[in-house]
Amino acid sequence: MFDYTNKVGIITGGVGRLGKTFAQALSEKGNKVYLFDIADSCDFQSENIIYRKIDISNETEVFNEIDIISKENKIDFLVNNAALQITNSFENMKIEDFRKSIDINLTAAYICIKAVSKYMIENKEGNIVNIGSMYGIVSADPNIYGNSGLNSPDAYAASKAGLIHLTKYLAVNLTKYNIRVNSISPAGVFNNQPSDFMEKYLPKVPMGRMMDKEELIGPLLFLLSSASSYVTGHNLIVDGGLTII
Repeated sequence: MFDYTNKVGIITGGVGRLGKTFAQALSEKGNKVYLFDIADSCDFQSENIIYRKIDISNETEVFNEIDIISKENKIDFLVNNAALQITNSFENMKIEDFRKSIDINLTAAYICIKAVSKYMIENKEGNIVNIGSMYGIVSADPNIYGNSGLNSPDAYAASKAGLIHLTKYLAVNLTKYNIRVNSISPAGVFNNQPSDFMEKYLPKVPMGRMMDKEELIGPLLFLLSSASSYVTGHNLIVDGGLTII
């Protein structure tokens, strides 16, 4: 039921910490994974992990690349993981930076879905998972972040909220093609954050710790596997309980 092997799919933001974690986990299970990112290179390519330098906000680049992949393989899944987080406060956020955040976090995800769904519709099968955020559900507490430089900005929150609702909308409209669309909204992932930040953040989390990036593998595999065959339009919150209090 939880098996998810011999599939072909795309992960955006594939060279980042989460993208790499997802790609390696799926590859180890025998899947072929194409990574889209704007990094100059990828140091963990393998027979089953193929890197493509793609600006996912560029519609032409995305559609052209997905056309190429579709000729080589059926596209079974898409994981919209790419994200831009410009950590300015509302008072210091430039309109151009707000637009750029929406372009990468929401519009680019929509572009990728449009390009991939064309082939999923033809095949009457597909699985799309969008990576949201707990801050697409609740507001970040400014008392936690202060001047740490780790702030979760308004543009990020707005884009992730939009992505979560887009997930629900598309789930309803694509189900007739046997395409499921879900999202995962994680809380903070541990990355050696400063101790003063941890002292403010951890008391907000019922489980009392930050997430290890590997703890998102299970939720992703669940949504991509037949174990979730009756799940669509769902936003799976993985936050140690932070958003429930």
